[in-house]
Amino acid sequence: MTIFIIIYFLGSIQDFMRVLAIRGGGLGDIILTVPSFLALKEISKELFLSVPSQWLPLFEGFSQLIPLEGKLISSIWQGGDEFEKAMGNFDIVITWHYDKEGVFVKNLEKIAGKVIVGDIRPKKGVHQSLNLFYPILEINKGIQFPKILRLPNLPYWKPEGKSEITIHPGSGSMKKVWGIENFLFLARKFLSENKKVKVILGEAELRKEFSVFKELKGAHIKENLSIKELVRELLDGIVYIGNDSGVSHLSALLGIPTVVIFKETDPEIWAPRGERVHIISTYPGKEWIKKEKVMEFVLSTL
Repeated sequence: MTIFIIIYFLGSIQDFMRVLAIRGGGLGDIILTVPSFLALKEISKELFLSVPSQWLPLFEGFSQLIPLEGKLISSIWQGGDEFEKAMGNFDIVITWHYDKEGVFVKNLEKIAGKVIVGDIRPKKGVHQSLNLFYPILEINKGIQFPKILRLPNLPYWKPEGKSEITIHPGSGSMKKVWGIENFLFLARKFLSENKKVKVILGEAELRKEFSVFKELKGAHIKENLSIKELVRELLDGIVYIGNDSGVSHLSALLGIPTVVIFKETDPEIWAPRGERVHIISTYPGKEWIKKEKVMEFVLSTL
């Protein structure tokens, strides 16, 4: 799959008034693009974001929002006339949307003075959030990658009054899961030491293997949460433990002490970014981490 960066210069950065950013993907993909969204917010007077509708609540109050799977974005594939009639023209459109034949980009060029296509393919040794940020530098080479990743419209974690340990044992791919039995061990040990434990089970944890968590006596089980509910439940915890997953990225973004165990993916590329992120890597080539050591590490963060 080849994706090209297409740029048309029409003026200085001060001329870019209306900007549209289009990004598909799962929760982790969206959060890895947050640094780019923050930069676009800085250099535009009117920012529109188009992401899958289930993630739109994360950006309420941050920018104007267009559902990715909605009628307007879908109309771009048919030529873009309907979109242009409803939304008008944009100074910049930047898209990380898969477009093998280039039809989407060609139609975008009808409604934008400047079109940029970001390369979503990971690169060895480059964190994916930075890889996704490169097209922003094509707009303005002077803009800095955000040192602190924080969406100003979202609440930020505070330790006061928090005591519950949050465990998210799943991931979009079972290859990324450290081990269901390992997370069960942690939950049981924490409960045996009179710690409060919350287990988050989402769509990826519908597999029958994860049903054992529902039998944990004393644990609070939270299932199939909306993104707003997920934010609220994560913020209520004192520490979060999980695999390489979108939920882990969200926890990190919210400023929660976040312990992430990497098994089959490279944390150099995929690690969540945040002020309180702790990575435990069993990525190939590194020594396997015993569950007792993980428990000790988690307790040390409290």
